[in-house]
Amino acid sequence: MGASKRGISTAEAHELVEAAVTKAVREVTWLMAVVIPELMKAPQWTPEERAKFAAALEGVAESQKSDGRPAAATAAAALAEALQIQGRRAAS
Repeated sequence: MGASKRGISTAEAHELVEAAVTKAVREVTWLMAVVIPELMKAPQWTPEERAKFAAALEGVAESQKSDGRPAAATAAAALAEALQIQGRRAAS
């Protein structure tokens, strides 16, 4: 019954949070560096082209998720959702 609990210090907690935030920023920055050049072409896209890019981003999101990059996966999924909404608006 003498299970000991080991707490962490405030400094250790800050280090863990900083490491997690740094990793998330790196993941999203990497994704944006890959995606932004394509997004720059978006004003000329048809609704169908937006839908295709959204589908590709959904694939990227799944890939990033399976590679253990949840921040990049979330960013890719959010971009895909935004493109789908834009595509529907443009088609209307």
